[in-house]
Amino acid sequence: MVGSIESGQPADADEVMDALGLNFKNTANLLWNATLLGYDADLVASFLNLQQDDLDDNSQIDTTNSDIDDTPVFPAAVMDNHDDSSIDATIWTIVNTASENTQDIIVSSSGIQTSTAIADGASSLDLNSDGLVFFVKFRSFSLNASGAGGDSVASISIIDGSGNSVIINEQRISSGNASGTPGTFRININTTGNTLGKGTDITSTGDTGTDISSLVDGDVWHLRILASSSFGGTTASASISFERFIDGVAESDNFISSTTTALGTITNAILVVSDDTGAGSIAYTLSADNGANYESVTPNQIHRFTNTGTQLKMKAAMVSTTTDMPILWHHATTYNYY
Repeated sequence: MVGSIESGQPADADEVMDALGLNFKNTANLLWNATLLGYDADLVASFLNLQQDDLDDNSQIDTTNSDIDDTPVFPAAVMDNHDDSSIDATIWTIVNTASENTQDIIVSSSGIQTSTAIADGASSLDLNSDGLVFFVKFRSFSLNASGAGGDSVASISIIDGSGNSVIINEQRISSGNASGTPGTFRININTTGNTLGKGTDITSTGDTGTDISSLVDGDVWHLRILASSSFGGTTASASISFERFIDGVAESDNFISSTTTALGTITNAILVVSDDTGAGSIAYTLSADNGANYESVTPNQIHRFTNTGTQLKMKAAMVSTTTDMPILWHHATTYNYY
């Protein structure tokens, strides 16, 4: 069994590689944390022959084949993956101005105008479902208000078929300018108790006391994005992405990384990850031949490929429970270390 170097004995190759694997893991986590804090950190400067998720890339997050963005990957169903720069009319009803750019949907207004995107199409999600856990990323907002009597507003909310709404997050100013990235929200629906739990990240369930009794229980409930400017010269915009949900059924999904092509044959590799399995599970495999053969690996430990090749991929097979899910925050693999 591969493990630490035995005291008083010469180290074999696997023991040396595993010691380097722990150093790789520690370095990776330091740099991942630095990036989250806003520092420019990159593993490329520290390790040659590297595959890693692209921390600075805003490409759409997709559990099937994509690099990780600044939102983690976990097994959950998808309402809209914003993958074609065209708003899906079977999901969204648009009033006034909205667009899509392969990563999110953007609603904007100017002058005396209110623009909305409401997910009330045939392929949208009914949020009026007891026990539903819904995730949405309020990616950004931008507001400008003239200060002459008109507010500038950006918000995301739940709205019923009768027009009643409960705000998940709202940004509002009466004068000046404001912009920001409110973050990811985890919404836990309790229709029986007429309450909503709102966590401010992927893992936190948040409070359970937000009153949703104003929403008509017989209606279908939808997600709404709103941008409102109520005076000449004011503008507003709001963008969201990452609409995922767990509807009381255990989910499973594979995350497959992008392909890294090596200059020569890949014979060995060390995978490191930042993850949280929670009550679920994640099984990691690597492929040196572009996914033709995946081989089971243990993070931080050297793996020697049975099926060699020149194209590296990582796969994470994730399984959630009905109430919790594993999370993959980041990954990196160094190959042909010797």
